[in-house]
Amino acid sequence: MKTGKKQQDQQPKPILRIVAVINFPMEFILSKTSFTPGQVTKATSRIPSEASLEVDGIFVRLRPWPGPALPAFSSRRKEGLSPEEQAALVFLLAADNPELAYKKIMHLLEELLDSLSFQLQTAIQVFRLEVLDVTPPVEVGMERYFALIDYSSAKFLLSSRPRKLRTSFYPHLDKSLGSASTRRRAALRWYIKGLEAHYAVDKFIFFWIALEILRSESSVSVSSPYIARCGHEIRSCPTCGQKTEREELGKSMKKFLTDEAGIEKSTAKKLWEFRQMLHGSKDLTHKDISELPQLAEYTREAAVVTLKKALDWPPTEPPLFRTPMGPIITGVGINWNHRRVLDANDVALGLPDENFLSK
Repeated sequence: MKTGKKQQDQQPKPILRIVAVINFPMEFILSKTSFTPGQVTKATSRIPSEASLEVDGIFVRLRPWPGPALPAFSSRRKEGLSPEEQAALVFLLAADNPELAYKKIMHLLEELLDSLSFQLQTAIQVFRLEVLDVTPPVEVGMERYFALIDYSSAKFLLSSRPRKLRTSFYPHLDKSLGSASTRRRAALRWYIKGLEAHYAVDKFIFFWIALEILRSESSVSVSSPYIARCGHEIRSCPTCGQKTEREELGKSMKKFLTDEAGIEKSTAKKLWEFRQMLHGSKDLTHKDISELPQLAEYTREAAVVTLKKALDWPPTEPPLFRTPMGPIITGVGINWNHRRVLDANDVALGLPDENFLSK
């Protein structure tokens, strides 16, 4: 029995291929070396002919996407001014199942996306992520397991629609905002900018900017004496005797959220901690921002309440917004129950070669 178990453990792992379909900018090039009136420009591919690397047993290649244009990419292309094409980041690795394969490549995938984005000065995004069993032998016409991964980079996590929002069915024309201070008008405009933000992280930031402006316009302020690096509190200057008290933004913002917006203390603390992502405390991974969608709703709720106070808007009149209890579910789903027949495009994307198999 022990021998059989050992032999079973030594069975080779399946070889899985993960393909991330991404956008890739093209470049307009003149059809001639010198410009002449009426000369035609041509959109030329910038995908390198040979781009590959190996990281901890994972083989990665960058190549053109041979399949049809994906709907999400087509929509982006219509909106964009610069020409783009679809490219494929192809990962080959040995793994027992697609979940383990995805976990192995997820950080490398994000690193490569960030690097390409910086090099190309274009936000490179994933429009499709697929896992396919490519354990040899592989030929066109064979049927293999595959899985589509519901993936989006955390930094491009789409914002969710508010779950408990009530507005006036028929709005009225109102000119009272003309008497509001410049800073309060600025807070309102940052809030409106947040309404149109497509990504959850942008919503959080824009709503938070509005809240910081409104807090500065309020009477809420928490001050504390100066604390030296050694940890000792210095209440007054030893030379001139003046008090060293200064406003603490963190404590002031948390008090503003609880006292003026009605946010619970624990939630206000989380909001302030998450605000530190603006200083680089968050890497914008799915793990880092798993609570972001709901926290963005809390910043919106706080902004609605405090804007109405700042603009002398009746508190019981719409818009009325309340963040419901319970998190907004986000994450990556993998379904490994599908099979499909391999075609020429599957082969074109690359299969395990001798170099990979020898590893």
